[in-house]
Amino acid sequence: MFKENHISINEPVSTFLKNFPHDKKITVKHLLTHTSGLFESLDDPIYREQLYTTRQFTSEEKMAFFIEKPLEFNPGSKFSYSNSGNDLLGIIIEKVSGETYEECLQKYIFKPLKMTNTGLVYSALKKESKKVNGYTYLSNTKQKEAKLWNPYLSFSSGALYSSIGDLQKFYNGLKTFKIVSKESFEAATTAYLGGYGYGWFIDTIGGNKIINHGGNIEGFTSYFLLNTENDLCIILLNNITSASLERIGNSIYQIMTNQIYVIPKPKQEIELKPDVLRSYIGQYEVSKDYITKITLENNTLFLQINNDTKLKLSAEKENVFFIKDEDMNVEFTLKQNNIFEIKIKEGLSTKTGDKTK
Repeated sequence: MFKENHISINEPVSTFLKNFPHDKKITVKHLLTHTSGLFESLDDPIYREQLYTTRQFTSEEKMAFFIEKPLEFNPGSKFSYSNSGNDLLGIIIEKVSGETYEECLQKYIFKPLKMTNTGLVYSALKKESKKVNGYTYLSNTKQKEAKLWNPYLSFSSGALYSSIGDLQKFYNGLKTFKIVSKESFEAATTAYLGGYGYGWFIDTIGGNKIINHGGNIEGFTSYFLLNTENDLCIILLNNITSASLERIGNSIYQIMTNQIYVIPKPKQEIELKPDVLRSYIGQYEVSKDYITKITLENNTLFLQINNDTKLKLSAEKENVFFIKDEDMNVEFTLKQNNIFEIKIKEGLSTKTGDKTK
């Protein structure tokens, strides 16, 4: 039977999963802060294929996509958003509680807050009037209907569905400490590596601390921002894959707090000087299995991940690039040791790596 305070964030994952191969290297805190170094399931082509099935997956089958793969970096050394880590947290909850992940969510969050339109298996919703189709963005004039991901595989990293009303109840539950203590909430919203807490990005807008997180699966995008000092919460849900929802939410926050704001517009490509472009040329290592090459052809940068097709990079800022009609952003940062770091954001995945050549 589940016991309160039974999981310590400093406990190794191997405490709860006896056959976990990484012994005491990875802790629950590493999973919460996305600093575990676990291989990203979404990078496995077989995993992506299985997302479009409807069969149920056991915990062992879900872990098989990442558990035996080499770590991408030493746990605790860097931030890299990990859907594998989120799924592993859900598996630990099931192991400790003896209940399913959804049963735990219902018991500790949904039912106490009366979130009656929230769950994990979207296809099981009986009222068709409450359901919407999701769409994949192809271009400003072209979209296609998206096929639902398998909730038994996307699990605790991407299966949750909800409504604006229910998410407002969730915000009210957080700010009144109904579902977590004040101490736990403050710990969760303290920034660690990459400006990330326990399940939240921690940032500032106009000097105000904001706590936020986006969600992105094929066909659906969400953004949740809160600032308890001003008692503000912004909830955005979109039934299309979108790369602009976060910018829209931040602009809304600026409007509500009487700050200077910019209405988000489609990304505009700017021209950069050749010497700036040349400085980014090279090879960047996210992990031994994730090598990124940046090349320059006819004064245009191209990105190639491993041996995949080269993708043209369009400059949005001097160090920030986007790929037209793709939900991918690339940012270059010069670190203190004068080595460039690359950050690749694609949907929910954020990868970082240093320039090695």
